[in-house]
Amino acid sequence: MDSELSIVLFLLIVFAACCCSSSSATYHHDPAVVGYSQEDVALPSRILELFSSWSVKHSKVYVTPKEKVRRYEVFRQNLKHIVETNRRNGSYWLGLNQFADVAHEEFKAGYLGLSTGLAGAGGGAPGPPTAVPGGGAAGPRRRRRNGSYWLGLNQFADVAHEEFKAGYLGLSTGLAGAGGRPRAPTTASRYEAAVDLPWEVDWRKKGAVTPVKNQGRCGSCWAFSTVAAVEGINQMVTGRLESLSEQELMDCDGTLDHGCGGGLMDFAYAYIVGNQGIHTDADYPYLMEEGDCKEKQPHSKVVTISGYEDVPENSEVSLLKALAHQPVSVGIAAGSRDFQFYKGGVFEGTCGTQLDHALTAVGYGSSNGHDYIVMKNSWGGGWGEQGYFRIKRGTGRPEGVCDIYRIASYPTKNNGTGWGWGA
Repeated sequence: MDSELSIVLFLLIVFAACCCSSSSATYHHDPAVVGYSQEDVALPSRILELFSSWSVKHSKVYVTPKEKVRRYEVFRQNLKHIVETNRRNGSYWLGLNQFADVAHEEFKAGYLGLSTGLAGAGGGAPGPPTAVPGGGAAGPRRRRRNGSYWLGLNQFADVAHEEFKAGYLGLSTGLAGAGGRPRAPTTASRYEAAVDLPWEVDWRKKGAVTPVKNQGRCGSCWAFSTVAAVEGINQMVTGRLESLSEQELMDCDGTLDHGCGGGLMDFAYAYIVGNQGIHTDADYPYLMEEGDCKEKQPHSKVVTISGYEDVPENSEVSLLKALAHQPVSVGIAAGSRDFQFYKGGVFEGTCGTQLDHALTAVGYGSSNGHDYIVMKNSWGGGWGEQGYFRIKRGTGRPEGVCDIYRIASYPTKNNGTGWGWGA
């Protein structure tokens, strides 16, 4: 009996050691990464303590006890989703962020701002594999639920999913009516003939990307995506990296774009061309809400562009060709809880059902066998990988993960167009 008991105890110790070793190896469970520890989610009392500490970290103040109780329940449900998702995948992770108390529908309504009128995340039949840098073709699409990313508690932890979609997404591409997506005046991308693409590109390292910004609870992602791409091409041509004004687009580009109500990057590029430039953020700062269009100051600086072009739709290699030459605006189907709480890794998880959020692609590369495109978001540095998002490429699906290859575009700038003085 003693020997049998000793064997059982030995096996338990070995099992526990293996579990501990496995846990330490999976850094997506590191509290510093996802925002909580395994002990935090084991008991209701610990979840309440976690909610309290998270509220302090993100300066959350609830007007009434009833509202605090409601937000705690949203937080608890979001935490449950984060924990369950992180247990199932290996290449991306979710975590607690500023949206942890935001319901998902609330999130979509308040923070997404691209409205394409196009079906997303799986519409249409997959086509043949697409080419990747260096030749060859992308492999068959892996249909795993997770595998390269994690979720985590962030600033949206107490925001319900519908509330998140309503408040933070804002890409609008169906604004032109029944004609669908407006096309750039020049439909042919200047980069289609490019060959021998580099295996890795990062415009941040080349000094063409400004620090991550925060759109707040406003569907102005289209303006941030536009501005980031213009900031990039302006730096490449002039050598000067200047932070430009999203607020000017919000206030003044009102013909086809609608401020916090959503917009499209092509419309915004057209405004900048027609307006003979855009002001700096210092001259026209962001307010997180729509305002009156301010007349240009006689000596205020503007950055100009020559035009804009669309990347051929549903083509990974076309996007990579453009991205190898400059930052590119993209739209994705972001209305999923996984995207709301993305914390790091290469995302290949659940997407939304329509194109509803705009970001700026600033590079591509590979990590641990996962090819990815890296994008700059506009939800502050506390979301994702210090404000950035990596999405899987090379899946063989024409539209890409979350439909990233459907409506990419970029501004153009001739060498003779740089700083001008406001007209």
